[in-house]
Amino acid sequence: MSSADLPPGLFDFAGKHLRHVRDLTSTEWADYRRAVYSLGDFQSARMLLPMVQASLTDFLAAMQSAEGTVTKSGLLREGARQIDFETNRRFLSFLSAVRTYLDHTETRLKRQYGDGEPFDSFKQACKNAYDGSFAYRFLYKLRDYSQHCGLPIGHVVVTASRSTPAGPDLKRVVLGFDAGDLLARGGDTWGAVVRRELAAMPTILDIEPILEEVALHLQRIDEATCTAERPFLTEAARPVIDLLSPIARSGGAPVAGILHPTEKGADVELIQAPSEALRWIGLEYLSIEV
Repeated sequence: MSSADLPPGLFDFAGKHLRHVRDLTSTEWADYRRAVYSLGDFQSARMLLPMVQASLTDFLAAMQSAEGTVTKSGLLREGARQIDFETNRRFLSFLSAVRTYLDHTETRLKRQYGDGEPFDSFKQACKNAYDGSFAYRFLYKLRDYSQHCGLPIGHVVVTASRSTPAGPDLKRVVLGFDAGDLLARGGDTWGAVVRRELAAMPTILDIEPILEEVALHLQRIDEATCTAERPFLTEAARPVIDLLSPIARSGGAPVAGILHPTEKGADVELIQAPSEALRWIGLEYLSIEV
């Protein structure tokens, strides 16, 4: 805010006409902006799990289109190379999205709330998933393997057979995780527990059941985290609630901001609380778009 600006103010934008309600103190303004930042940080974080889900959808679509790719290709080796490239590319994107969700969530919770809740609920949910699910443990370690040792999908086989002597070629695609190859290349990347489990698994692991189980655990982690964070986020939003509620409850459209005088009047810089975050914590009446 420059010296030429007017003090921060509370405005009513009802009817698309800006009405100055009152000036804000420096403390009110600082508290309001801090609350808006917290809500915005949460709202941005809510995009991470859908990004994971979108990456998984892309990968599964690549798997489903594999047989079509083979059919179009006249050469089995060429078709296998293309499938190998496309499926691994999308799977690496999925692994990255999973780790981004987990790492960003941990960092955000600890930075905003410190030790204790809701950070503890997030960590406990992650621990429950890791301790209770081979699929989750495997995928968690597979991210490190993919980053340092090799491509995650090491089994891409295309076979062809003829239905009758004069009939068409039938092409089939088999994709999976090659447990033996993963163990040979991964070394101590897997850790003792997952390494022992991989050694006891079938040579080729089916991909889809593993991913379905991991997706379920990620959803549970997210639900546990959100449940624990909701009361803390509501408290963090208190300055927004206290400042805007009186106008909103009377039918107005409250906003806070700063007027910047110009030769023709003034420009207004409005600082709005993120509407999706407000709706998520049950404050729909404050989630007003102006």
